Amino acid sequence: MRSFAIWIRWPAARSSFPEVLSMIIENAAQEDVSDEYLEHCRGLMRESGWYVQAFMGPPAFCYTVGLAGVGIGATTDTELLICGLDVRAMFGLLHAIHRKCEEERLRVRAGMRLEGSELANVPLKLSLVSAQDAYSHMPLARRLLGRQPWALQVLWPDPKGVFPDEPGCEEPFASLQSLALLRTQGALQ
Repeated sequence: MRSFAIWIRWPAARSSFPEVLSMIIENAAQEDVSDEYLEHCRGLMRESGWYVQAFMGPPAFCYTVGLAGVGIGATTDTELLICGLDVRAMFGLLHAIHRKCEEERLRVRAGMRLEGSELANVPLKLSLVSAQDAYSHMPLARRLLGRQPWALQVLWPDPKGVFPDEPGCEEPFASLQSLALLRTQGALQ
């Protein structure tokens, strides 16, 4: 297999990986979180309007909660979801996308491509997540927001520039980003 590396620009603001650790739930179903943890998440949302929910897996994945409330969502119910990378990289990437959209006054939408060295060394693409997958994959968002959000998945291409939702995407790039993998590996209930 050819070597392929993706670098992610870490958020320059106050966020650090130790802060992320408080947002990671290991080996627990998303529905089985304590009231104390939910209140911690609500505090993060009061402070900055949104936060990143991370799960160690396997497989690991992250999604935003409250992102639409800070004005970059295409609708008032749009969140971002990503899987297939290291949790720190996914966390950093979601923060970088937020920062880019906020600075450039962009509103996320399905099919949107994001490029720029402030994000990563490859272009990114946002793909609509089915309503069923959003419901299955994001129960904490549903609990905290009081409604079911729409979701866009952040995708990155294989070395030839083919995204996993396009024909011809090389393995393991397609399967690493498959939401079906989350279901079959038991990461989502």
